[in-house]
Amino acid sequence: MYLASNKLFLNAVYTDLCPVCGGPISSGRLSMGLPCSTCLPESEIPKNIGSMRFEDRIKAIASRLKGVTVYHYLSSLIDEYRELEKLLVKCIGKGFWSLQRTWAIRLLRNESFAITAPTGVGKTTLLLIYAVYMAHKGRKVYMLVPTENLVDQTVSKLSDFLSKTGIKARVLGYKSRVSARVKEEILGRIRSLDYDILVTTTAFLSRRFDLLRSSGARFDVVLVDDADSLLKNTGNIDKVLMLLGFTEEELRIAYELVKLKMMYGYALSIKSEDAVDIALKIEELSLKLNEMRGASPRGQLIIASATGRQIGLKPKLFKELLDFEVGSIQNYMRNVIDTYIIVKSPGDRDEKLLSIVRKLGRGGIILVSRDMGAGEARRITEYLASGGVRAALALSGKRAVDKLVKGEVDVLVGVSSYYGTLVRGIDLPLHIKYVIFIGVPKTKIELRKGLQSPVRVLRIAASLAGYIGEDFVNELTRTFNRLSPNEKQALRIMMMKNEAPNGESRLSKAYDLFRAAVEKIYDTAWRLLNNGNNKFLLVGTSVVTIIDNQLYLIVPDPLSYIQASGRTSRFINNGMTLGLAVTLETSEELVESLRRRLEWYLYEFSFRGAGNLDFEAIRKELDKSREDGSNNLLFKPARAVLIVVESPTKAKTIASFFGRPARRRFGSRVLAYETPIIDAKTREAYLGIIIATRGHVYDLVSDEKIGLHGVVLGNSFIAPVYASIKKCLRCGEQFSSLSNKCPKCGEERKLLLSRDVALSLRALAFEVEEVLLATDPDSEGEKIAWDIYNVVAPFSRIIRRIEFHEVTKDAIIQALREPRSVNENKVLSQVFRRITDRWIGFSSSEKLWEVFDKRWLGSGRVQVPVLGWIINRYNSWKASRGYVVKIKLSQGPVLRKFYRDKNDASSLVEEANRIREAEIVSYKDEVKQAMPQPPLTTDELLLLANYKLGLPSSTAMKIAQELFESGLITYHRTDSTRVSTAGIGIARHYITNVLGKPEWFAPRTWGEGGAHEAIRPTQPISPEELWRRYMEGLIKTVIPLTPLHIKLYDLIFRRFMSSQMKPSMIVETELKMKIGQNELSLTTCTGVIEDGFTSVWPLDCHEQLRRYIDAGRIPIESVLMERGSEVTLFKEGEVVRLMKEKKIGRPSTYAKTISSLKRHGYIIESRKARFLVPTRTGIEVYDYLMRNYSSIFAESRTAELEESLRKIEENGVGELALLMNSLLMELREYGLVNEEKQLFETLIVIPGLRNEIESLDYSLSG
Repeated sequence: MYLASNKLFLNAVYTDLCPVCGGPISSGRLSMGLPCSTCLPESEIPKNIGSMRFEDRIKAIASRLKGVTVYHYLSSLIDEYRELEKLLVKCIGKGFWSLQRTWAIRLLRNESFAITAPTGVGKTTLLLIYAVYMAHKGRKVYMLVPTENLVDQTVSKLSDFLSKTGIKARVLGYKSRVSARVKEEILGRIRSLDYDILVTTTAFLSRRFDLLRSSGARFDVVLVDDADSLLKNTGNIDKVLMLLGFTEEELRIAYELVKLKMMYGYALSIKSEDAVDIALKIEELSLKLNEMRGASPRGQLIIASATGRQIGLKPKLFKELLDFEVGSIQNYMRNVIDTYIIVKSPGDRDEKLLSIVRKLGRGGIILVSRDMGAGEARRITEYLASGGVRAALALSGKRAVDKLVKGEVDVLVGVSSYYGTLVRGIDLPLHIKYVIFIGVPKTKIELRKGLQSPVRVLRIAASLAGYIGEDFVNELTRTFNRLSPNEKQALRIMMMKNEAPNGESRLSKAYDLFRAAVEKIYDTAWRLLNNGNNKFLLVGTSVVTIIDNQLYLIVPDPLSYIQASGRTSRFINNGMTLGLAVTLETSEELVESLRRRLEWYLYEFSFRGAGNLDFEAIRKELDKSREDGSNNLLFKPARAVLIVVESPTKAKTIASFFGRPARRRFGSRVLAYETPIIDAKTREAYLGIIIATRGHVYDLVSDEKIGLHGVVLGNSFIAPVYASIKKCLRCGEQFSSLSNKCPKCGEERKLLLSRDVALSLRALAFEVEEVLLATDPDSEGEKIAWDIYNVVAPFSRIIRRIEFHEVTKDAIIQALREPRSVNENKVLSQVFRRITDRWIGFSSSEKLWEVFDKRWLGSGRVQVPVLGWIINRYNSWKASRGYVVKIKLSQGPVLRKFYRDKNDASSLVEEANRIREAEIVSYKDEVKQAMPQPPLTTDELLLLANYKLGLPSSTAMKIAQELFESGLITYHRTDSTRVSTAGIGIARHYITNVLGKPEWFAPRTWGEGGAHEAIRPTQPISPEELWRRYMEGLIKTVIPLTPLHIKLYDLIFRRFMSSQMKPSMIVETELKMKIGQNELSLTTCTGVIEDGFTSVWPLDCHEQLRRYIDAGRIPIESVLMERGSEVTLFKEGEVVRLMKEKKIGRPSTYAKTISSLKRHGYIIESRKARFLVPTRTGIEVYDYLMRNYSSIFAESRTAELEESLRKIEENGVGELALLMNSLLMELREYGLVNEEKQLFETLIVIPGLRNEIESLDYSLSG
């Protein structure tokens, strides 16, 4: 069989992706949005299918399919959506915009979920029109709002919508502040269920739940507009769930499951015998709850929120019963001038307040810190009134707010509590222009109580390390890092209860150490605050102070600040009004602690000192913003995008940049994060739905009789056949067969199925505006992106590729600005790289099993040459065995002298031990310019990690992956030394501002332009500063950082910074010495004349040798003789470097290749020096392969193949046909290919596969 030249194209068959029958389908059909050729023959395909709008395509395909299929379901959903949108147009004159459309589709699917998005993006309008729509469909709807003022507004809007749509539905709203007769009339209607839509406050639900229950109310839909009002009273969560049809027994079981899952973690951490019983109980209750949930339909719950602050365990019931979790926003939309003034005293503060209010005029909110209390708010109100300002106290209710709206008062005074009247629930952009905080919004807690959290103890200890001891803090850190997550949870509980664990264990030692840390922190804080110089002690993002002779921890409340200041900046006509926030504070430390916390929540937040601000000019800007839209920020309508990444850690990290994301579960193991993303530069707003594929989703099918190892060969084409990947949770085996049975251990139930991910992606793709494929920026990531493209194509409107080389907020937002299409050349290269790996690896591995009768043996086109290097080096090492004498010079290096003969070596040892010094015969100094090395590539990183840290390649890559996914370094799989403009900027900042040496800065790009870059830090933060900020909680990462992470980061950071610094001038000395009659020589650096890059990347310099050189003799510290060789065995790092030099590996495969050789038992690593040594099995396998298949596994052949694949990646198909034919001929000549495996007759293994393969051939020839 011979493949025709230039007839190869990028097409494949997926065994289970047909949207209709779940059978095989070609990638070509998937990309067109079609089902397989069996379900929809070629003749039935609608004309102009490629130019149809997405919705029209769905409906056209549905009209040609028989039975009830997913296309029919989606067609029906499209009809419902259009009906709902028509109602909206009647009500507000326009249809849904992108984000509302996404939510509307979920609503119509009858999903329960949380809408977590900023104010002003259309949440409330959507809920109102959906309430009208559901009432029209005969469903009962309950709307919950936080205040009675909003009850009025909601009922009014619903009535208006019903009038405009002509829908007849009964709307009933309850308010307490009405006459007794009206109130009783409303309560009577509630008792008799005389309503279609009921609107009340959450307070009503709490007080009158018995009335609702006794009336027999059971709602089809509950809409909560403002989650915080529901979540702050956890009892209301039970009540809402019961009104949706859940029984008290279901709630009891679900809540018991929540607690049991926490108990299970605790039991594991203390190694309790109860852990097994708890696990069994969890499994039993989960099964019981699932049975009860499936017994009868339940209502739909929608929770809308702009913050989503949760209290206690009850919100976890949503996860157990409705498969979603409420999130919160971090990247808030706001247009606020944030300022502060440090005042000398409370009296000075009052005067400043009065002066500012007089200049700013009407439209202000004055908020005293919660710890000052309502009494201070009253005093401030009276003080302002005495100064001629019309001020009203607003601690509860809406009367004071009404006065502001009517113009009866100028400012309102309240308390900066998160749930305070003036902090939440007010949307009056024309009337509220500025807010003044009397003291930083904060809470205070007695210090010992605050130190019940181990994490807080660790952070404060890190802040005070200079006082309580670096060694102690390091020990505390190491102890904490050794604990498992469950042990950390157990430690927290023990510290809260002040109960030490029983017996001697790692946990008991940690408890004792943390208790000691609490005392050290307390004593240190007391001492520092009593020395007369400090009133406040800044510790990380908190402050310690003395109040009434007690130590207190002051914790700033950033969310109250954001919520309150947000009252001044609201949406009007797609623009956000300009607002002003002024903080009057006596403590600089408290302002700084608030600033640090606000940086977690607000993109590029900064405080401006208000000392020189012209408040009268600002007043004009605030007024102008509301009069004509000047100074308003204009945001584009938000749209929903599905962002697909590979790693769950990366998904969580990205989502956490923008808040605490809402979470949606699909089945038991697929999790999607949902968070608003706002581009402050372009004013683009997104609802990002982020999901991880967990690596590859599809791989070549591994079953026999399907082509040549999963690749079907036609007369003029190659068709890879892909099956979804399964991972056995019992033994860890990963496989891609058609069977759901682990080929290693036989497990059939406990499997992680990538097809679950594929189905979840399809469900999400339909509801979003765009799918963004954000897999890793290399050819392997491109192939995964192509697979996902094919998975979601039938259900997606737009699919594009984005890439980022560092996981930072800026990089993610920049990637969103620059989408592209999938690079088919990269995909093609990776497809055929995998095919060649499979053909060579599988075919030769089968021979090894046959010859050696060991099923764990394996081979590969890269593994075998690398194994050969290690064996050849080992043979050279053995052939060159002798004796090595090591002489340690005082203040200098170790001299090594190799002898074949033991007597010669012994002679030098005896002479050196007798004389104890080396005589300098001559020396020569040369002043040289030492140049910095380029930043690290993957091979260099693995080499240095191996030599300097003793890390195996696999461990180094794992840690680098975690640093990358935590947003601390750029992409770690790279051959490029190039440094981007952003990278140079980071180096400039560090060298100029942190080191204070602008003269050392020497920018270098180290390569031509391109997408790939060297491995470098993403911020100008030194390893020491990174660790400090992490320990103090100023930097948060999804993966807990350990000292090993910092050590690897240190290598990357210092090497990068040195690459951007000027050369150093050094003295290089060539020494000739004698020890008795033995002559030795040495060339080494003996001094740095002019510092440069060596200040951060020191050379191996022996400056202390200078005094011995001048004396003519160097003392000998020690002499050692040991068995050795003139040839040194390989270490992992050297093998990796050789793979790059010989061009037979890639950054993504360096570590995997060595790990595979270890896993097959071909090599081992020496325990002490970590040298690579071949095993007998490894030698026998290599000999067999080279004896029988030498040309296939020749180093030159492997390099040639890799070069051909690189050319495909750059230039496309090219001579691919020639390459594949050449390989096939070789495999055939060696008897590694059985012709029968290529025949179409074998395709009966998968029904329908023949049709798809033949359609490929047909489409090609046609």
